[in-house]
Amino acid sequence: MRTEPRTPRLPALLVLVLASLMLLSACGVPLDAEPVSLNVPDDVLAVPESTTTTTVPPSADVARRTIYLVKGGKLFEVTREIPQPVFNQKIFDTLVQGPTQEELDEGIETRIPSDIEMRVLLDGQGILTIDLLNDAFFQIEGDLRITATAQFVFTALRVPATRGVLFQQAGEYVQLARGDNLLQPLDENGVPEPFTRADFPDLDPLNAGDN
Repeated sequence: MRTEPRTPRLPALLVLVLASLMLLSACGVPLDAEPVSLNVPDDVLAVPESTTTTTVPPSADVARRTIYLVKGGKLFEVTREIPQPVFNQKIFDTLVQGPTQEELDEGIETRIPSDIEMRVLLDGQGILTIDLLNDAFFQIEGDLRITATAQFVFTALRVPATRGVLFQQAGEYVQLARGDNLLQPLDENGVPEPFTRADFPDLDPLNAGDN
């Protein structure tokens, strides 16, 4: 049997390329023998400047609450981020921690001893009671104690539904001095009348022009 020699077959892609070149030549399109550099306008390949601003939303894991420290002889509002869920106890624990180092550098202080132990209860009538469990608060006297009392009172009154503040020592109500250095009045049951902002006008930051 006689076998005819096979004709080598060109790969399909090569055939397509050769056909395209022949077609271009037939149409009169000149072909360059070597690569040629092309001048491309700058604005063709330029990367556009981004005008999108990304805003990072506040974390859902924290909430902002106001506490009161001291600056220039008056109470001073400071905002703190407190981990959720925000219990009233957390707010007052944050208050007792006092100012940060940066705030201290700005002249912000506290009159509340850092070793105070307490528990906080808000009843259904809007009275928030701070039960002082050790003697740390009573180691300070005079104007220092009055200012510390005001820090507690003003901070408490920023808690929703709070309309007045009382203090206890180990579960027993105690009378503390108001801003005029007089003790809280007692009601007919011998319980001190709740503190409000009006009891400390000279310390209220809203009365900035009084000094």
